Amino acid sequence: MFDKRQLQKLDTTPADADLLPGWVQVDQTSIINKLNYLHFQDQTVLISLKHPSYNQKILVEARPQPCGEDRFDCLWEPDIKGKSRLESYRFENFFVSDGLKLLLFQPEVLATDARRISFRLPDRWREVRSRKIRRRPCRQIQVQFIQHSTLFQGTLEEYTPISLRIRLQLTPEQSFHWINPEAQATLALTDAGQLIYSGICSILPQTIDSQQQALVVAPLNGQISRYPARKYRPLRQQLSPAPQAVIQHPLIRKKLSLPIDSLSGSGFSVQESEADSALLPGMMLDRIDLRLPGGFSIPCRGQVVSRQPLPESDQHRAQVSCGVTLIDMQMEDHVKLISLIYLAIDPGWQISQDVDMDLLWDFFFATGFIYPQKYASLKDIKEDLKRTYETLYTRHPNIARHFIYQQENEILGHMAMVRACDNAWMIHHHAASKVSAKGAGLVVLRQISHYVNDAYRLASAHLHYVFCYFRPNNRFPKRIFGGVARHIGDQQRCSLDDFAYFHHSRSDEQPAPLPGGWSLSEATAEDFDELAGYYQSVSGGLLLAAFDLDAQRQQQEQLRAEYQSIGLTLERRCYALKQGELLKAFIIVNLSDIGLNLSELTNCIKLIVIDQVDLTREILSTAVAQLAEQFAKLQIPVLLYPNAFAKQQNFPVEKLYTLWILDLEALDDYFSFCERLLRRF
Repeated sequence: MFDKRQLQKLDTTPADADLLPGWVQVDQTSIINKLNYLHFQDQTVLISLKHPSYNQKILVEARPQPCGEDRFDCLWEPDIKGKSRLESYRFENFFVSDGLKLLLFQPEVLATDARRISFRLPDRWREVRSRKIRRRPCRQIQVQFIQHSTLFQGTLEEYTPISLRIRLQLTPEQSFHWINPEAQATLALTDAGQLIYSGICSILPQTIDSQQQALVVAPLNGQISRYPARKYRPLRQQLSPAPQAVIQHPLIRKKLSLPIDSLSGSGFSVQESEADSALLPGMMLDRIDLRLPGGFSIPCRGQVVSRQPLPESDQHRAQVSCGVTLIDMQMEDHVKLISLIYLAIDPGWQISQDVDMDLLWDFFFATGFIYPQKYASLKDIKEDLKRTYETLYTRHPNIARHFIYQQENEILGHMAMVRACDNAWMIHHHAASKVSAKGAGLVVLRQISHYVNDAYRLASAHLHYVFCYFRPNNRFPKRIFGGVARHIGDQQRCSLDDFAYFHHSRSDEQPAPLPGGWSLSEATAEDFDELAGYYQSVSGGLLLAAFDLDAQRQQQEQLRAEYQSIGLTLERRCYALKQGELLKAFIIVNLSDIGLNLSELTNCIKLIVIDQVDLTREILSTAVAQLAEQFAKLQIPVLLYPNAFAKQQNFPVEKLYTLWILDLEALDDYFSFCERLLRRF
């Protein structure tokens, strides 16, 4: 709607008629169609009346009725005051608005009474106002207007991305004069209690209507920073044909179908005609459908983060570009989305797509990833191994991702991730063909890095940390992962912890009891607290945060259920080895399907020695033997921290593993290091 006060000042008398645009001849069918559309949409027209004695003008709302011939009726709105006196006023004209243009009609009045006014259909109109941006009516959107610690409640009446007309409902203790038109205010819009928008706004001059308790406000932010600024942003692509974003607008309650200009795994940008633009920076979008090439659609949630005018051209109307960040979507849908984007970058990039399992196993053996000693430990469980990998690589579960670089029918590089903790994923199974492509190992590392950059801010991804175990004598991971940790130089952002690795051989005999005064029991909240104090003092790294090692989060019930839903196992049990009341070692039993990780680092016992006084290899081995009864296999991998204790007590150490953990808020530093080290990254 246009401002009634401005329309009341609009003079259409013959003396000033030359100041208005000329009349446009219109066929009556077009006028009938417009009036019927207004009736269909339950919209109103504004009728201008003048008092015969005082020349006082009033504007009243009326609802057009269905029209099919040269006569049409408009019913007065029920809440109009003094309807019984309206027939004594002289009709001047009526106005029809589509939110962008205001059309003036001067039809012949046939009759008027307290209920209706009847006209003969006109055959011309004048366009007396035109807005830059279409203003749209809103219903049932609640407003909170806050200025100088005073909260006003109200409703949103009309909306554009640059101005909003709100009507306030004052309490008896409040005064409309409390509002300072020269000061900024905070505006919040809600629908049924759900927050749609909040932001700082100004009050537009000469828009305060104290009688109607209404005013027009202008949002001040053309761009919001939902997240901290990032140097290394997710990869964006322009796809052809262009995908469409179908957005259910929460304020005007209409669907917008907009072409996507650029698309990434974390957001997209669209272009709108400025005249019909409707996206407001800061506005939450709970219903978006991304309609992608190939005929499939992805539902998601997002938030508008920017709105920028584009340079005008002779061929197009003024346009604006709006950026939308993704808030959340189903993870299987997110994999489809970024797969499409990555294929546009390089057709050889594959993420969690169907895999020819024979081709994959051939690749693992040909590259030496499954070397003779490893296969010797796997040969007796090969059928179980095949079933586990069939589940992970063909059923596309939410707990696993695999990244493959493939040319024609040959796998050149492979890397995988598995969700091993509530919000931490383990990177493993990195292998590449040295003969076919020197850079294949770097390509899949690049894939997994960009995937993490795309996904980690989506709530459904459960992706706050990534971690991996690597051998310190393996030059590639030591150079990459160890180099990143040294480059960041902060154990709270990227940590390294060294573990000794050996096997415990489970015996068929009953495990021996612990010596007198020693006990092994489930860890208590106090034990978790002591573990935290010890680890902070000796490492200060991310192990406890990433592995959920606190009393509140250690159960991981949701994650266990996720594995069970696809027929797999992932479980963790925590124990305390004590001498009297003194905690000597914190022990973690990780149980998973054999082969979930080929080095069995998800199916092992982890020992964290807290107090070395009186703790011997024999006592610790006895505790391990008692816990080993929970495993079905005979050879149980054991990781011991700190690794120096293993050397002191002459444990049969087979190798050393370094645990690398990255807090994904440090991704910029990760990419900075990799860019410097690997120019192609």
